Amino acid sequence: MKTNETTERDYEKTTVDRSVYGTFTISNLREAFDRVSPKNWKDPIACKCNGETVNLVCAAISFFTGSIPRVKVDVRTMTYYIEADGYYEACGS
Repeated sequence: MKTNETTERDYEKTTVDRSVYGTFTISNLREAFDRVSPKNWKDPIACKCNGETVNLVCAAISFFTGSIPRVKVDVRTMTYYIEADGYYEACGS
């Protein structure tokens, strides 16, 4: 019997070329979310990234947690700081 995680990963492999969230694939979203999610992915999120990845990171956070990312930018370093309430807060848990 496969676990949910194994089943999700198998599904991702079969949909790699299909855009599922804007222009991003599940594989794109998973990779970005794995880089920024806390130990418990349902907890609030705080991370930083560069301008090239900010849209992907925000899409990944929204896709997996249902929460709306808040973005601030340090214009001196062009570093983007992203915070989100996380899954628990977004779902009212």
